[in-house]
Amino acid sequence: MSLTDTQIRAAEPKEKPYRLYDKNNLHIQIAPKGTKTFYVTYNWEGKRCFLKLGRYGRGNGELTLSKAREQRDHYLSMVRGGVNPKAEIERQRDHERSEARRKALEANLGSVEDMFRAYVDRMKDQGKDSYREVWRCYVHDIQSTLGSEKAKNVGSEQIADLLAKPVERGSLVLANRLRSYLHAAFAFAMKYDLTPVYRKGELRFDVLLNPVSRIPREAQAESAGDRNLSKEELKNIWGLLPEGDLGVAMRLMVATGGQRVSEILKMKWSDISLEDARWEMPHSKTGRPHVVPLGSIALDLLRSLQEKSSDDDYVFPSPRTDSDQEKPMRIASPSRFVRRFCEDHKIEHFTPRDLRRTVKTLMGVAGIRKEDRDILQNHARSDVSSKHYDRYDYLREKRRTIAQWDRWLNALLKKQKDDVVVPLRAANQTAHAEQR
Repeated sequence: MSLTDTQIRAAEPKEKPYRLYDKNNLHIQIAPKGTKTFYVTYNWEGKRCFLKLGRYGRGNGELTLSKAREQRDHYLSMVRGGVNPKAEIERQRDHERSEARRKALEANLGSVEDMFRAYVDRMKDQGKDSYREVWRCYVHDIQSTLGSEKAKNVGSEQIADLLAKPVERGSLVLANRLRSYLHAAFAFAMKYDLTPVYRKGELRFDVLLNPVSRIPREAQAESAGDRNLSKEELKNIWGLLPEGDLGVAMRLMVATGGQRVSEILKMKWSDISLEDARWEMPHSKTGRPHVVPLGSIALDLLRSLQEKSSDDDYVFPSPRTDSDQEKPMRIASPSRFVRRFCEDHKIEHFTPRDLRRTVKTLMGVAGIRKEDRDILQNHARSDVSSKHYDRYDYLREKRRTIAQWDRWLNALLKKQKDDVVVPLRAANQTAHAEQR
């Protein structure tokens, strides 16, 4: 016999739950508090199963008798088709919960701008001066196009379209630079979520693949640097360099055996001992302290700067400081200075890095072994012994190298017809520094 709405509405609660049965395995249970709930029963693998359909009524989320019968017929057809309705409903609920979590996660995923901010912050923490250039390129060339995009959703085609813009302008080198910065930032984001130090924060990226990896570099745009100044070029350039900070910085780079321009700019007076003829870098590009002995030419350059300096902490302070905290000269300043210098004096273009390469080469001409040149220029050594065990400072070897280079450079500069721009100390001062 079939149930009717009249019977269901008339059913009064009792002390214990009881049921009213409809045809084909459908019944309604009346609870002691008056709640009326539909159930369908079915057999699965030899067991009697009860599947709750919902409460009786016409309100939101409630079931009428006809709707309950429709659901019963649907679930029983699933059983006949070999599907357990209860397990299928649970599977769907798990999927919905998973989708809800995924959507909530995606809503909070970091953008490309968040990615670059986090990446640049890490570069700062690691003492990499290039973070300023990375951020400048992001703001100038990437931010307006991709900045608001979720990093996870950025595809290779979007990156290719972005890089095509500088290529169309003929700026192949810029395209390669942007590709390099984007590749490094996305590689950082790929590891970010599982990096323990970042786990306490809420920022996540969920970047599984690097969209830049498929995009080739513009091979014809640039190759490994090979500009190498001759002895005559170096002598000529030395004499033409102006007396300002950047001119002195370029000379000091040469005089110290080709130290990195970024480290020259970060040089502090507190790290220099003119009496002991040494410059101590607490932090270098290799991540270890680096001590550079100072020859006679470097000492004279530093003394001339010291006479003109006020209370600056940096030997080459930035002329523009946005806050009360003193900062070193910007890393891009030497490159701009050298470019204008070459244009003004009709000299074949070179870069500060070319000066470092030139010094490395000319030290070989001066008879200095490659191993000693590498040590003085603080090249990272990748063998296991050097990376993990060797903590010798090689100061004695570096003093010997700088003394030999200082003598050679003095001899080269003294061949100029005009007086050398900076006074050169007598050779015995170099010998004295070498003995310290």
